[in-house]
Amino acid sequence: MHLSKKILHITPHLGGGVGSVVLNWIEKDVFQNIHTIISLDKNKNNDWIRVNEKCERVTIYDDCYIRSDFTSFFENCIEQNDVVVVHWWNHPLLYTVMLNYKWPECRVIAWNHVNSLMPPYSMPEKLIDFVDALVFTSPVSYECNEVKKWDDGKKEKLDAIWSTIGVESFENLERMPHDDFIVGYTGTVDFGKLNKNYIKMCADVNLPDVKFVVCSGDSQEHLVEEAKQLGVFERFSFEGRVPSVIPYLARYDVFGYPLQPQHFATCEQSLGEAMMAGCVPVVLNNPTEKYIVKHNETGIIVNTLSEYSRAIEYLYYNRDELKRLSENAKKYAKYQYDIKRTMQNWNSKFEQALTMNKRYRSWDSENKLLSPSMLYIESLGEYAHPLKQYLYAVSKDDREEAVKGIKKLFNTNSMFYSNNKGSVLLYLQFFPEDTILQEWANILKDG
Repeated sequence: MHLSKKILHITPHLGGGVGSVVLNWIEKDVFQNIHTIISLDKNKNNDWIRVNEKCERVTIYDDCYIRSDFTSFFENCIEQNDVVVVHWWNHPLLYTVMLNYKWPECRVIAWNHVNSLMPPYSMPEKLIDFVDALVFTSPVSYECNEVKKWDDGKKEKLDAIWSTIGVESFENLERMPHDDFIVGYTGTVDFGKLNKNYIKMCADVNLPDVKFVVCSGDSQEHLVEEAKQLGVFERFSFEGRVPSVIPYLARYDVFGYPLQPQHFATCEQSLGEAMMAGCVPVVLNNPTEKYIVKHNETGIIVNTLSEYSRAIEYLYYNRDELKRLSENAKKYAKYQYDIKRTMQNWNSKFEQALTMNKRYRSWDSENKLLSPSMLYIESLGEYAHPLKQYLYAVSKDDREEAVKGIKKLFNTNSMFYSNNKGSVLLYLQFFPEDTILQEWANILKDG
């Protein structure tokens, strides 16, 4: 018999995929643990309200960082719970509470919701010292360069628990008959995630009756405009945000999911749902996707943009192979995206944590308050050198050299140019008074 445990979750917010995963987990928790959630930022959707009102075992506090009593509230919540789970990615409010606030004695587990393979979602070494356990959402994070350098003692704190909301709703989905050969995409269409050559790759598919369907809550105007410019707009159906993806997945023959090579994602719930629905995935040879799709077993992994187009043609002309891969994809997704398995693994992790003594937390030995710009430097870990060089430049030449280094860093990943996703612009939204962040944002705009 498992005894209920009191779990405190600290998260930047409950939006997007992370919010769906966390809310589904605590709502369905078969181990009857008591969950409290501190959402630092204001949530823009109302899913959390339904869970908060429906579940007696769940208490959710929204937009906590602006509370006038936040300091005492934060400390009291930590003291009253058995284990603290930090839902971790590069967010300014999360770094603020981890580095600039006092943490009473506690047990801390960080669940890393990004792959951390490259900045701005990198892996600072100080994080592993701060926590009792660091749990990846996918084994892909073991490939992180920083992680590989850690000693065995630090690596003993590591684990991986697959992040999922479950795929039960897509099991035994009745396939809907249709005339076209449909290649579908559901998810983010921002080029921080989607490959910027998406429309061109689709246009290069040489089939008589192919149809590309895009479902996304993001603005799709950039895709619409490019499809028109290339003269292939009639091949596409841009659906925008849809009430349910189920009727769409019931018609997709192929799930075309070509992401940009430096995306930050891990478990890709939309990919798991598509596979459970029997859609055959075609993906690029990115680190994350290789932990989800098994080439020629549950889908097709391609190495080049032209191979992506040819793979879709291959599946069109080889329907027996399409059927085989579809059946294998369903079996795989049923196991890998099973939320019961995720809950079991987390309950075991909590029981393991309870064998540890509570202790105080400190990001480093100095324990001094850090400015928002210094928080950003800490978030980038070993990649922050040009930003430090900028801060401590003593001559014009030093400053100019630092600016070159900052531009080079920013150009390593399109996420640096996003208004969120761990960018300087995100930090500036929360801390507009920080003059150094403003200067770095200007460097970003200058390109």
